[in-house]
Amino acid sequence: MLKIALKYIALITLTLFLSYGVAKGVEKYLLNVSLAVDIIKIGIIIMAGLMIFMFRDMIFVGAKQHRDKGLIIPKLFLQAGTILSGVWVITGMLPLLIEIDKTNLLASLGAVTAIILLVFKDYIQGFVSGVYLLSEKLISQNDVITLPSQGLSGKIVEIGMRAIKLENEDKNIIIVPTYELSRSNFIKVSPENQIQ
Repeated sequence: MLKIALKYIALITLTLFLSYGVAKGVEKYLLNVSLAVDIIKIGIIIMAGLMIFMFRDMIFVGAKQHRDKGLIIPKLFLQAGTILSGVWVITGMLPLLIEIDKTNLLASLGAVTAIILLVFKDYIQGFVSGVYLLSEKLISQNDVITLPSQGLSGKIVEIGMRAIKLENEDKNIIIVPTYELSRSNFIKVSPENQIQ
């Protein structure tokens, strides 16, 4: 994981120095201050993207290391960590791009929250349902469940932010929304009766 962090930190530093150097050259030789500011803003956008990719790669490499040790981390938590790190980076970089105070930015984000909740309703509902199902230890990967209301049954192969993937006896993948599983009744088949 340290190798990934060092690689991305080197790229972020290189981007910072390149954008600053080019901006200073444009300002000095072309006498164009607004173009220099735009170049620095492009550098900030590239750095934000690199930081998001760095956090994402670190999360997934950490999960792979845990998986190699036998601990399975649900995809739901990996997706949530990636989204939260992206929001954190964007919230930190946005004041530099639009030249606004961080407190004013956070206050204005409160007004946008209603729109975000409407747009990402399924993701939020699925995430909360997934966290509930996992924290209460109602389901885990490789459990066999049956949904009598829908006539479905299968082994849980993946628990994601929006959906849970089940594999039935015919090796077909069935995708069930996470919030549907928390809303409806399901039967968790005991280990001695599980589908192989």
